[in-house]
Amino acid sequence: MKDEIIKILNNAKFPAHFSSYIREKFPIDYREKFEKPFHQDFSENPMIELENQERIFESLVQLISLKEFYLAKEIPIKHFYKSIYDLNYRINRFYQNNGVYGLTDSDLKWLSPLYKAEIFDLASLRFQIAEFSYQEIERQTYQYMPLSQEWKKKFPEGTLIITIHILKDTDFRPEKIDESLFLARNFFAQYFPEHNYEYFVCRSWLLYQPIENLLGDQSNIVSFAKRFQIIAQNQNTKQALDRIYGTSDLKKIQRMSKKSSLAQKAYKNLDYLGVAAGIIPK
Repeated sequence: MKDEIIKILNNAKFPAHFSSYIREKFPIDYREKFEKPFHQDFSENPMIELENQERIFESLVQLISLKEFYLAKEIPIKHFYKSIYDLNYRINRFYQNNGVYGLTDSDLKWLSPLYKAEIFDLASLRFQIAEFSYQEIERQTYQYMPLSQEWKKKFPEGTLIITIHILKDTDFRPEKIDESLFLARNFFAQYFPEHNYEYFVCRSWLLYQPIENLLGDQSNIVSFAKRFQIIAQNQNTKQALDRIYGTSDLKKIQRMSKKSSLAQKAYKNLDYLGVAAGIIPK
């Protein structure tokens, strides 16, 4: 088991220091504690009760059965190694923040789609097998964005969809987005034909239409946003500020050095910032 885990870490390009830690600390006689813990509702995930090191060990063991799922589905194994990037990212973020390896409760929650083999990076974009959720679109507090009754009628709760997630440093060149959508349509048709979706859905500050005033109509981001039919939007600046500056504290933002044109203009033009949800037909 230990050798198989280290092989996975190396093929998925986890940092050498983490592989060395696992080589040294992972018990030779370790046995899987839970069967598919990430498939349960977050509040019922038994891994919540584990200490940091145990969370890491159990998460790594769970990768073995996940890999077996990919092989059984005959999904090219490169997609498995690419999909577990998010585990790599979260483990290393925890280490940078705390000086030890671990995973937060929030990490356990957001890793669920990975372990359920619902989320895949295909070229520039990340795609997730999902069902349409009013709660996910509308949310609460500062993220609130109402969805009209017209759209709720068109998209009942549970409608099968593919959610688009936008990664950091996404390449928004039109040909790269075309490639991602092409790959996604073929990928899900081939490996998950039972998921009979009709629309891609995305919820992001990048889809908020007034942002074109900051980026200009020649922007690749604007070109990406125009692919979507907008079904809800709201002038809610926090997500945009957090993504652009790493904080929504305007006093901190004012003191920052700002390299990009967007960073130089966004905090001075809050009317152009918000969040929106949009759809693209399959």
